[in-house]
Amino acid sequence: AAAFILSYAQDTMRYEGVFTGLSAPATSATLTGGIAGDAGFTNYSLTLIPGGLGINGVQSILPGDVAALMASPPGLFVDVNTTANPNGEIGGPLVLRDM
Repeated sequence: AAAFILSYAQDTMRYEGVFTGLSAPATSATLTGGIAGDAGFTNYSLTLIPGGLGINGVQSILPGDVAALMASPPGLFVDVNTTANPNGEIGGPLVLRDM
């Protein structure tokens, strides 16, 4: 599970989350989007916590991507890679929640 919080100024997002049940520690995690052929959303590399069992950080976000984050389209997701599964071991969609 992970949480992404967009700043009031809508220029950064804070995120944190943990991974369980991986075959090996994560080697990378990316917030990515777009349905095949849609190049509208920037891929954002997420900072792994030591040991690769989660993510934690603050990321600058491009103005054009804010609308996609706010709309939480089905194509927006987090992809987590490991040494055993370098093309993606787990992933999950972003879902917009009211606070």
